[in-house]
Amino acid sequence: TKRRSEASAFANDTLTAGPENQRYAKAAKILEDSKGPRMSSADFEQLNNARLIFNRVHRGTITEAEAAQQLKGIAFKSKFAQKSFDQAMTAVNKNMVSPKNIVKQLETLNNSGNPTVSAAARQHLEVIAKNADSTGKVPAFALDDIRQNIGATLAKHSTNGVTSSVESAKYGPVSTKIINTLERSIPGYRNYLRAYRANSQPINT
Repeated sequence: TKRRSEASAFANDTLTAGPENQRYAKAAKILEDSKGPRMSSADFEQLNNARLIFNRVHRGTITEAEAAQQLKGIAFKSKFAQKSFDQAMTAVNKNMVSPKNIVKQLETLNNSGNPTVSAAARQHLEVIAKNADSTGKVPAFALDDIRQNIGATLAKHSTNGVTSSVESAKYGPVSTKIINTLERSIPGYRNYLRAYRANSQPINT
């Protein structure tokens, strides 16, 4: 029971797709709650400008890419203001992961002579591109979704709907890179997978 609850808690916190741009709402709240007795009027104005930008993304009136451009003009003089802004950016970047190594592997598979493998790789590259933010990072859940559905994706692009051992072997490094990437970015991912597998065993085993 404890293992099941721990696995569920990890998945809910790191691998579940929440409302779009919810990260920006949390970032705006952090800045709204920031109060520094020694903060200058200039720093206060800059923090407020950043808060307004975060809120605009949350409401959908500007994109994340537009926000990133606007935030480049934000600068602070006090350590307190900078710390508050850094905390807000931590909220924005929570569970966002660089898929660089995974993309490289998928690009290699895209050039494979095996049509099933190359088609699956193209589909996964499209998923990553669709979920990427202005810096190229993607939500951890998007990569976990890819890993979970590799077999189904290969079968979808197979001529007979069955994945061969050769195709599975060619795609093996993608799963490995996803696991390694997520473990580096959100420590505990491997433990989550172990707990998930343990809880997925039939009761009579």
